Amino acid sequence: MEITYEWDCRTVEVNYEQEGESNVVYLIHWSLDGVSTEINEDGNPHTVSIAGSKEIPLNSDTEFVAFEDLTNEILTSWTKEAMGEEQVAELENSIKWQMDDIITPKSYTAIIGGSEL
Repeated sequence: MEITYEWDCRTVEVNYEQEGESNVVYLIHWSLDGVSTEINEDGNPHTVSIAGSKEIPLNSDTEFVAFEDLTNEILTSWTKEAMGEEQVAELENSIKWQMDDIITPKSYTAIIGGSEL
């Protein structure tokens, strides 16, 4: 099974002005979808999603990117950089673990005294 990881970092919190710059992104709301090559009973790929937010510091060592020039790719790279490689790997591993459990469950929920399984 292969998993494709798709980031969506297009929802942001913005300061009108910060350190002499206008429309400065300071918080990115991200979601990460893992899409499996395995197909479910409905004929669709299995998907697992997680989401969160990451504060983005204004970095004086890099060139400022104007708000109107921002793309999902730029925002994703900022988010991943702010998280660090270890946290990004942990998120991807969490998706993989959840995907494995969906495709090959290792446990189930039952009600004792209920109908037979």
